[in-house]
Amino acid sequence: MVKFVISSSVYQAQICDLLPCNDNSKSQLVHSLLAAYDVFKHFDKVIRIPYTNKSTLAKFHSKAFLDVVLDGALDRDTIEDEDWPQLTLIADRYLSNSGTSCESMGWCKSKRDLHRRYLSSTCSNTHESDTQGSALDEDNNNRSTLEYYGLVDDCPIFDYLPMYVHTVAGATLSLLQELSYDEGPTIAINWDGGRHHAMKSKASGFCYVNDIVLLIQGLRRKGFSKISYLDFDLHHGDGVENAFLYSKNVQTCSVHMFEPGFFPGTGDHKNCKLNNVINIPLLHGLDDKSLNRIADEIIMPSIRAHDPEVIIIQCGGDGLCGDKYGEWQLSIRGLTTIILKIVSLFRYRKVVLLGGGGYNPKLQSRFYTYLTTELLHACKGIPSCISNDEDELIKDHELIEVYEGENYKYWHYEYPGIHRKSLLNDNTEAYFSKLRHLFAAGAASKV
Repeated sequence: MVKFVISSSVYQAQICDLLPCNDNSKSQLVHSLLAAYDVFKHFDKVIRIPYTNKSTLAKFHSKAFLDVVLDGALDRDTIEDEDWPQLTLIADRYLSNSGTSCESMGWCKSKRDLHRRYLSSTCSNTHESDTQGSALDEDNNNRSTLEYYGLVDDCPIFDYLPMYVHTVAGATLSLLQELSYDEGPTIAINWDGGRHHAMKSKASGFCYVNDIVLLIQGLRRKGFSKISYLDFDLHHGDGVENAFLYSKNVQTCSVHMFEPGFFPGTGDHKNCKLNNVINIPLLHGLDDKSLNRIADEIIMPSIRAHDPEVIIIQCGGDGLCGDKYGEWQLSIRGLTTIILKIVSLFRYRKVVLLGGGGYNPKLQSRFYTYLTTELLHACKGIPSCISNDEDELIKDHELIEVYEGENYKYWHYEYPGIHRKSLLNDNTEAYFSKLRHLFAAGAASKV
C-alpha cells in the first residue's frame, strides 16, 4: 500500500499567502477546497506546523543571503494591508452561521496574530539567529544590497518574510522525515512548495528560497543516490538546474515556454548535452494533446533511462487555460492525466509532488484539489469525488463565496466558450520534428 503524506493547514496557507504573487488567497483557497472534499482523512500523515531552521537553509543558500531574507527586523507590520484578512472575514461569516468561530478553526484575523501563533508553535530558541542585529540599514538606504540579492522588482521585501521562508521551506523539508530509504512506496505533497527560481545567493521569479534543491540535498544525505526532478511550470526551472548542472545522479527535466523576452530567458536545448539535464523548450499555445505527446516520446523514456529511486514533480499550473499568463491552453484534467501517468510509472517508489506557478488562485484551487483526489483514487482506490459533469458544483465550504462570480461551477475554465479562448498552437509538427532531432543528437553525444 502506498503511504500518503501532505503538509497543509490553515496556518501554513495563511503564512504562504504573505507571498505577494499569491494575491492574498491562493494557498488558503487550495487548503480550504482540499478540506471541503475531505481528502485529509485519506492521508497517513498530515503535517500542520512546518518549520525549518537557518542552519538547514544554509545547506544550500549562502549565509550572507540568509542574513538578509531572515533579518528579524522584517518580522513586523509596516503597512496596513486591507486585502490580506479578506478570506478570514469570509470564513468568519460562513462559520458564525453554524455557531463556530474562525479562530477555533485555525484562522488568524491579522498578520500580527499569525506571527504570534508562529512564535508559539515553534521553539523560541529556533528564532534566535534571525534577530541578531540587522543586515539592512535603519535608514532604508540599502537599495544596492537588495539588488545584489535579487530582492527588488518581482521579489520585493515584504512583512514577515522570515516567517514565510522558514515555513514554505519547512513544509517541503518536513516531507523528508516520511521518505525513508528502507520503507515502501510513498507519495508526499506540498502544494505551497516548488520555488524553483531561487539561487544560492539570489531571490528570483517570486522565489525567495529553493525548497526543491534543499529537498534533493536532504534525499541524498538519506541515502537516495538517483533522483529525477520534473518541472511542468510555464517557466524554466533554472534554479534547480543550476544547482545540479554537473551531477550524474540528479536528473533535471524542465518543460517550459521558451520565447524571446520570456522569463527567465534560459532553458534552451544546449544544456541537454551535459549529463542528465533535459530541457524541453516549447512555444505559445501548448495544448493537452501536444504535452501528452511530449510526455510519451521524451519525458517518460528519459526518466525511465535514469531509473530514479525518487521522482520529484513540480506541478506549476501557470500553463492552464484561465491563468493570467494566457500563454498555454492546458486543461486541469489534461495536465492531471499526464502527471498521473508519470506517477504510475513510479508508484512503487518515492514520489514528491510540489506546487509552483499559477496566478489565478481560484483556478489553482480547483487544479490541486482535483489532482489530489485523482492521486488518491489511482493509488489508494479512493472513489473519485469530483465528477466530470459540466454542471458539477464546488462543494459548500467556508470560502464558497469566492466562487460566486463563476456560478460555483467546478469546471468553469474547462469548457469552450467565453471563459476559454482557443489559442493558436505554435508547437507544430515541424517543431516536434526539430525537438526529436535535437534529443536524438543529444542522446548520441552522451554515448
